[in-house]
Amino acid sequence: ERNSSYKNSNYGFSGSGCHNCIWRNNIAYNNESSFGYYEAGTCSYFNNTSESPKYWAFTIQETSGLITQCTLKNNIARKISPYAGTSNYGGIAIGSGVSYPGDANLVFTSDGNFGQWSGSNITLTDWKNTSHQDVNSKFENPLFIDGSDLSSLYFTLQSLSPALGSGINLYSLFITDKNNNLRPSLGAWDIGAYEYVGGGTAQPINSYCSTTLNACTTGTFSDTVETSTNYLWNCLGNNGGVTA
Repeated sequence: ERNSSYKNSNYGFSGSGCHNCIWRNNIAYNNESSFGYYEAGTCSYFNNTSESPKYWAFTIQETSGLITQCTLKNNIARKISPYAGTSNYGGIAIGSGVSYPGDANLVFTSDGNFGQWSGSNITLTDWKNTSHQDVNSKFENPLFIDGSDLSSLYFTLQSLSPALGSGINLYSLFITDKNNNLRPSLGAWDIGAYEYVGGGTAQPINSYCSTTLNACTTGTFSDTVETSTNYLWNCLGNNGGVTA
């Protein structure tokens, strides 16, 4: 959880031999493949972000009957500039015989395909019709914020990202993102490793003060240390707005 993998010549995160494993809030960038799982029990991928692998973002393959189920929810897979290799990969690849409950995944690839189902590369529409999964998934550019490789900003979301508010609430399983920001306890989550916490203009608020009662007409009241002559307090507004 909360790991980053960059330019590996194999998988960024490999689940070979890992039984009943969960990956969440991870980033895989420019690896040969981002996340791979082969022949090992059940697996779950929640709120991970994959950027431009050589091959697949998520590849779940079964050849010996050992994978019983693999769940993918709230993941981002974008491939627009692979570090090497072909362009007709990049999304989700599910092999034959794998039970796949998936939803609220956001994929964007240069070839227009959402992924590969049982060996065939298909669009999101065909994927939904074939798998009967990913009802709330999207094929759109996630609109990451630009930054240096794996910096604190890279792969966070712009304010107009289609990932915002498009995920499934998994609060019963975990409550934070890759940067340890809290995810909402109620309502839809953002897709990907980062929950949007963006700025916006600080909003002014109104307040009043007296020796007997300090209160906020709007905003959130926050009392602080006081003396007999100084009554220290403030009102906390949205996006960092403060008055005192």
